[in-house]
Amino acid sequence: MVGPAGAARPRTDATASAIPSHEELDDLVVFRKVVEPGACQAAASRVVTVEQRRLLDDALADFENAREPELYRQADARLHLAIASVAGSAELSKAVGWVQTRVHQYLAEIPFLAANIVSSDEQHARIVRAIVEGDAETARTTMEKHCDATAALLKGLHP
Repeated sequence: MVGPAGAARPRTDATASAIPSHEELDDLVVFRKVVEPGACQAAASRVVTVEQRRLLDDALADFENAREPELYRQADARLHLAIASVAGSAELSKAVGWVQTRVHQYLAEIPFLAANIVSSDEQHARIVRAIVEGDAETARTTMEKHCDATAALLKGLHP
């Protein structure tokens, strides 16, 4: 399984909670803040093909009808994976997939807050626009803010 080197691996026994320890959450937050903004920067540093633009646009469009937590989280993961795909690295896509799986397991344990969704949607649109326009710095910094917001939510609502 892809994950941060030396990181505590996800619990695998059937009785384990999806709620991470403080150490696991801190490790995930650091790993994610390196991987996902890097994926955005890499994607924006490439020429985005028509097919890749369609992939990103379709992933963004999924949010329009995804106001229930489960559907929203699926749309969210799809967009993050689409961004990694556009970056052009299979290993990066694996790492983003691993991060998204862990983040979404943890988010499923806390309340779905509409106020957070509005901000997240705005950041997603800004990230995609920056990637398509080839603005690697904006793509990276906006994803860093997006990761920070999710980290604050997770740390604030987990025991």
